[in-house]
Amino acid sequence: MRNLKVHFTDIMDEQDAQSYAEKKLTPLEKFVKRDIESVKWNLRLSRNEQGTTAHSFTAEASLHSAKKNFGATAEAESLYAAIDELKDELQKKMSRFKGKRISLLKKGGRKAKELLRRGK
Repeated sequence: MRNLKVHFTDIMDEQDAQSYAEKKLTPLEKFVKRDIESVKWNLRLSRNEQGTTAHSFTAEASLHSAKKNFGATAEAESLYAAIDELKDELQKKMSRFKGKRISLLKKGGRKAKELLRRGK
């Protein structure tokens, strides 16, 4: 992945976590493939202590592109589960944005075709 910055807080296996996150988040680049050079990824992985025995992990990501900024947060019992939830959330947001753009484009095309038909 290009332009990926990863910040760790209380994570022991930084290399493994970064490679796993890159592997999971790389397929999301298809949503921004037109301006892939200008896309910047920020990923924050941290471990939070709740009480005395339970540990939870938080994964936060933000994606800055020329057209839109996306962000998501996920919390789970393991770091890898948090990364998986984060990927799902980002994918949902990005596909929803792509769907809205396509539907607006189609709607505009239908409107133009209707105006051309009426003009005859």
